[in-house]
Amino acid sequence: MPTSWTAFPPHLSTIGSSCLYKWTFLFGLLFLLIANTHADTHFMSNEGVVLDSIRLSGNRSTRDFVLLSEIELVPGDTLTYGSVEQSRLRLESLGLFKRVECMIFPTSEGHADLVIEVSELWYLWPGMYLAVEEEKIEKSTYGLVLTHLNFRGRREKLSGEAWTGGANGFGFIWDIPYHSRQKQWFSTIEAHANFQEEPLYLANPKGITTEELFAHYRTGKWIDHNRRFQVETGLEMRKFSYGNGSRATTMTSGLRDWIGLLTIGYYRDTRHYRPWPTQGSYTYVSFRLGTSLDGPEARYIRPEAGWARYHELWNGTVIAGMVRGGITFGQSPMYSRFLSNRNSSLVRSGYDGVLEGTRFGKFSGEVRINLLPIRYITIPGLGNLSEYARDLRFGVSCVLFSDTGIIEGADEGINGERSYPGGWDVGYGIGIVFHVPYLEVVRFELARSAHFPQDGFTFRARVGAAF
Repeated sequence: MPTSWTAFPPHLSTIGSSCLYKWTFLFGLLFLLIANTHADTHFMSNEGVVLDSIRLSGNRSTRDFVLLSEIELVPGDTLTYGSVEQSRLRLESLGLFKRVECMIFPTSEGHADLVIEVSELWYLWPGMYLAVEEEKIEKSTYGLVLTHLNFRGRREKLSGEAWTGGANGFGFIWDIPYHSRQKQWFSTIEAHANFQEEPLYLANPKGITTEELFAHYRTGKWIDHNRRFQVETGLEMRKFSYGNGSRATTMTSGLRDWIGLLTIGYYRDTRHYRPWPTQGSYTYVSFRLGTSLDGPEARYIRPEAGWARYHELWNGTVIAGMVRGGITFGQSPMYSRFLSNRNSSLVRSGYDGVLEGTRFGKFSGEVRINLLPIRYITIPGLGNLSEYARDLRFGVSCVLFSDTGIIEGADEGINGERSYPGGWDVGYGIGIVFHVPYLEVVRFELARSAHFPQDGFTFRARVGAAF
């Protein structure tokens, strides 16, 4: 039975590996099940009262404006249970706090103050990953990553990473969600370099070495709390070194491709709790333009769109659906086509092959059932670290899922080399989901392909919800 683990970082999906493991060091997490339970579920709620002021508590590292810019309440608004609960879930979705509590204190007849109390996480985390090539253990790749999740107290994510082994490289990400004290403009700077032998995204990689340099810059503006407009520019370079007479797929007569990218996107997100939504929806539409900068060989436009919807049938049981699709017009490099393999699957199934193409479509459905509702747990006896060991979220859910996907439109490479075929796949399975601090959601899934049952079951571990 094949085993697959999620790729980390995301751009390492190009690393030659049939099995990629991603874990983060979570000190003390193993003791959650035996720790004492500490929960204050009391929530004060008044309907039809006027908000006089908002008071914040517990945000020792996080700036006040980060919290205030994420909620839609301002003094003078009318408080309802729904508006307060929506604000609480928005703040918990930021990934900055272990727990968020909202309390309403009457100040006079028909007026009240809103007190928001947060418990902050530990923000500076080391991590590691291991990419294992099952058939060639000596080509395994391993590396380290250091991430600050709340840099400067402004919810900025600053991350650096390096890896070696079967592939060698380094990467850098700086995500800046606020350029001012209001939720208006945002940007992300990302760059990485990778040097690798026989990359999996080539149809015939034997004897070929690649050098890759990527740099991307994203910026955008929030239209309101739910909608944003985003523009991304990128520059990618790939150099292919030939060995033993092998041929690689390049776009130009030289052995180096320079590709410029421009992506424009619109996003709408009304999910109340984004790590594990129970209601709301997510919609996006994007258009990507890619062109080679050293010749006319590559010119393509790629529109892509997706929509996801979540509906709570009854307390603790949610039905969720998602549809996505994209198509490439023009001539794109093979390494820029849609790809599905065991490290980056279009469909959760046991299919052990590779699908590649210039257009794709996907539909997923899930039924999510709470087995153990969210509890807040405190680990006692940690002295100075006790602040980071209280109000730790823990819960367990079950997921029944089915995915249907198609990748089509690939025939042969730019220089006549064969390409992976496209095709359909349908997968189904069951999963257990653990709600834990810092990672939010960890999924363990057992899936099987309906079209290729001979490939058996695949066991996967994933961080984050499927959609």
